[in-house]
Parts: sequence; structure tokens; C-alpha cells
Amino acid sequence: MKKKYLLIGLTLATTLSLAACSKANETGNKQSSNSKTEQASKQKDENSKLTGLKVSLEEAVDKYQETYPDTDITSVELDSKLGDVYYNVKGRDDDREYEISVNAETQEIKKGRDEKIDAEEQGKEQREAERLDLAKVMNPEEAIKIAEKEVGTGHATEAELDKELSITFWDIKIKDGLKETNVKVNAVSGEVLETEKD
Repeated sequence: MKKKYLLIGLTLATTLSLAACSKANETGNKQSSNSKTEQASKQKDENSKLTGLKVSLEEAVDKYQETYPDTDITSVELDSKLGDVYYNVKGRDDDREYEISVNAETQEIKKGRDEKIDAEEQGKEQREAERLDLAKVMNPEEAIKIAEKEVGTGHATEAELDKELSITFWDIKIKDGLKETNVKVNAVSGEVLETEKD
């Protein structure tokens, strides 16, 4: 009789344990699924932040030039900080560097760096070498579309307008989960110049 109760007790304990494990696994799968959905949604939000902006590249450049007339723009970066998207516009004259951040939604301006350039990088020649020609440059949204198409998966999280060997290009960072890919897109022709995976 004791064996019968012991056997029933063991069977009941095993059944309850299996039921608890099944429930925990089901809860874990739901949490994992919710986590993946939240992560995908967050990535989508990151992407949407860099497109459909209220402030255009031209407007951000105009704000910089109003703040620092008689200087040349040397780079423009578009990225998200603490949930807001900013254009970080950098420039220089013969012996000083300047920077402002323009909120891409509100047009609010924050002044940044204003400092003397190292002696070996001063002067008109260096200034002209670093100056960006913005006359025919595509907007960052066009460059982002090209970069995302090139990579195939993921979303742009940063876009920087820069120049190297007299070629002006957008350097777009694409994130897909933990993977990062940088795509350099010619800012005038739209040609993909380089793709580099981290």
C-alpha cells in the first residue's frame, strides 16, 4: 500500500514539474518573441528617425552659415542622440574650427566647438583642401536608400558627408542586430564607392 502511495506521489510530482517547465518555457518563448518584436520596432524607429525629417540638409547648412559667415563647411553628420536627430555641421576659416548642431525636427541650434587649428593645418591652402562643395550633393535620405539597398538588411543609424581625394561622399552606417556595415556613396553620382563590414 505504501508503495502504491509513493508511486502515485512520484507520478503527481513529475507531472506537476513537467507542467511547470512547459509553462516556464511558454512564458520564455513569449518574452523572447516580445523582445524580438520590440527590437525590430526599435530598429524601425531608428531608421525612421533619419528619414522624413522636418529640417533639410540645405536648411542645416544655412543655419551654420548664418552662425559662422565667411567660413567653409568641412563635414556634415546626421545622427541620433538621446532620441533626437541632429545635423552636426563643422567648418573652418584659415586658423579656427567651428561646429554647430541643428535639431532636425525643431531647428534648435546648439553651438559646439570653436577652437584654434594646429599650426601645421592652418592657412588658405589647407582650408581649400578641406572645403566641401555642396552645390550638387544629394540629400542624406537618397544616400541612405542607396546604402540600405546595397546592404540588403538593416537600417541606417548615421550618415556623414565627407571628402577624400577630392571626392565628396556620404558614409552611411547600417546596423542589422549586432552587425554593422559602412557604405560610402558618392554624394553627387550616387555610386557605391566602398562597403566595409565590422
